[in-house]
Amino acid sequence: MNAIGETAKVATGVLETLKGQPLAVALIVINVLFLATGIYILREVAGAQRTSSERKDQLIANLANAVASCPAALALPRGP
Repeated sequence: MNAIGETAKVATGVLETLKGQPLAVALIVINVLFLATGIYILREVAGAQRTSSERKDQLIANLANAVASCPAALALPRGP
């Protein structure tokens, strides 16, 4: 319980100090928004990459199945 009380005292002190520094509070808010935007963009890029990778994997699997099901007579002739 003592650690929680000390943490509350520190948090209260920090908030009291920031009340006199509105520019510092604005900077903290902007930084948090910047980080949140970066995380959101990275999540979207990762999702798009995952989708693209799944599509490529499916295309390769379909191509492999199509080649495997071709009769040998339809295979391309080999060079000399």
